[in-house]
Amino acid sequence: MGHSGATQTEEIYCDAIALADMLPSIMKIPIVTTHLQPQPIRLLPWVEAKLPPPFSRKRKEADGAGPGRRRTRKIKGEPDRC
Repeated sequence: MGHSGATQTEEIYCDAIALADMLPSIMKIPIVTTHLQPQPIRLLPWVEAKLPPPFSRKRKEADGAGPGRRRTRKIKGEPDRC
């Protein structure tokens, strides 16, 4: 059951006849989770509240440097470039 398509399109949009041919092989794949009972989904509190992760860092917006802009390093003795 490896990648058999010549192109990505052939792998994504599969042929119904090819699936029928693969069915006996697919049925041999064991279902390793059959012994598990369904459980309710329990999200982390910060995920449920739609907050940023507690371990994430806050962005520094100093010197007018926003997303996508780099701050330039001041060289001693040069005038400001603003």
